[in-house]
Amino acid sequence: MSERFDKEYGEYLERATLEMGEVGVGQYVKFQGQLVKKLHYQEFQGHWEGYLLVTLLQDLIIDQVDSVTNAIVHLLREHASELLIKI
Repeated sequence: MSERFDKEYGEYLERATLEMGEVGVGQYVKFQGQLVKKLHYQEFQGHWEGYLLVTLLQDLIIDQVDSVTNAIVHLLREHASELLIKI
């Protein structure tokens, strides 16, 4: 495991237990209207990096334009759902 993601993955697993119940890694459940998979550590890394990138882009757009397009909001919600983060 990479120390960079250990804390975030641990928090994800805590959210997964609360939101998904006792399901195994790789299994799917419905979360906020979307079917999401309980992620393996390696899968989590890619999803987490994507989520951080989208949040950075959202902040840049808000700072520069004061509006966020529907596409970015949708993308952020998708990444957040995959990580079991309520937004």
